[in-house]
Amino acid sequence: MKKHVLKAASLLSAGLLACSLAVVSPVLPVAASEGRDESVFSFETRNVTLKPGDTFTISIEAYKQFRYFVVGRNSKDSFVTSDKALGHCWFTMHVGEDETADEIHVYFYRLDDDDFYDTITIHVDHSEPAARNAEANTAVTPEEKKTLGTTSAPVIIGDTAIGRAEVLNGGQILYVTDETGTGLAALGLTSDRTGAFQQMNVLGEDANGYLYVSLPYSDLSDGFTIQMSPEDRENLKAAGFTGLTIVENAQEIDL
Repeated sequence: MKKHVLKAASLLSAGLLACSLAVVSPVLPVAASEGRDESVFSFETRNVTLKPGDTFTISIEAYKQFRYFVVGRNSKDSFVTSDKALGHCWFTMHVGEDETADEIHVYFYRLDDDDFYDTITIHVDHSEPAARNAEANTAVTPEEKKTLGTTSAPVIIGDTAIGRAEVLNGGQILYVTDETGTGLAALGLTSDRTGAFQQMNVLGEDANGYLYVSLPYSDLSDGFTIQMSPEDRENLKAAGFTGLTIVENAQEIDL
């Protein structure tokens, strides 16, 4: 089964499981009747309708460790993330504002058996223009923007190129892109005490490759751990990033 999609889709595994954002036209796996298995996952829903620019999170109960592929997206800004690869998981879907696809499919595979899978389908509703999001944001106050986690900041990619780091999903996801807007990594920050994802604002980058983040609603006495996929971790290291610095207490967290 895996050979049908490995060359065309991004393989995601443990950690935050942030998908690679290269725009591809992958070959779908074989027909559902040949390998679908709905006994491994319990999805809150298998069908989600989102407009371009929307983000939505559902719960997943995974009885086996899994990985997943995303197929059908046309926008480099459409992506999905999961906070875990086993047990109770929070699975977030974001549709890029310039997404032109009508459907995006997420295929979930057991790590121990590539012949069985389950799916979530994202139906993209194009009935309203994506610009509605920018128009709606004009009514958001600066304090509300802080709460929503809408901040972003330029960052150095390599020696000279300028990319961006921005927060998504209410501040729980830090998303780093290169100078062309291509995604390098998505990461989250969890409390070592509670395991909960923290709400971040991103403020920039220092000379040593640490991204400055603010945690306005966190208990700073907690320790914190970066959650991300091994592939994204390597992408950030290759681009010269070292980790995160929490500005409230100057705590440095290495990648």
